[in-house]
Amino acid sequence: MPSRAARVTLLSFALGVVVVLILAATDERHLAFSLAVRASEPGVEVRPGQEACQRDIDVEERFDSVTILPAAFYHPVPRLQLSVLDRASRRTIATGRLPDGHPENKATTIRLRPAIPKGRRVDVCFRNVGAWRVALFSGPGGDNEQSFATRDGRFLESDIVIDFVRSKPRTTLAMIPDLFRRAALFHPSWVGAWTFWLLAAVLVLGVPVALVRAVRAAVEDERSG
Repeated sequence: MPSRAARVTLLSFALGVVVVLILAATDERHLAFSLAVRASEPGVEVRPGQEACQRDIDVEERFDSVTILPAAFYHPVPRLQLSVLDRASRRTIATGRLPDGHPENKATTIRLRPAIPKGRRVDVCFRNVGAWRVALFSGPGGDNEQSFATRDGRFLESDIVIDFVRSKPRTTLAMIPDLFRRAALFHPSWVGAWTFWLLAAVLVLGVPVALVRAVRAAVEDERSG
């Protein structure tokens, strides 16, 4: 009976690992990264001809679209021209456009061309080229400490709510190396990404080895009993 229980435990563990791997390999994520700004109010109003920007954004992952939450004061969202500028050179490196007619107070995605590679520092600007005002949902200025918002070049106390999206999703399994590298940023000097790979190997390999030993010990106990 003890050996049978140990074998069942070992099989359950193996099945659990397989299920987790299958879920991780099939769970697809379009979100590249986010500024983690709390959507508290439509606080950044942009009138026709004005431009609002979220500046000094560190591009954590490659993206080709951005998602915003616009309010248009009981109108459809007016046309918006989106520009992504290299922070250092002030050169426009990607553009996009949102046509008239999108419903307000709903997450709205704007496609960019070309895609923005990982590792750059950029400004993301929205120009109202429509006929009526729009307001971009925003949160407290301290939500994303590095970046900051402006309207027509003037500093704003709020940060714009922006999510950075990729049209081709990545699976959770494919993102594990990136998760380990980011986790290694918050560590003592002797810890690196290799530490998390080692811990994962101990978990995946060490537990079955311990269970196998338990099975053998149970069999020996049965025989000696």
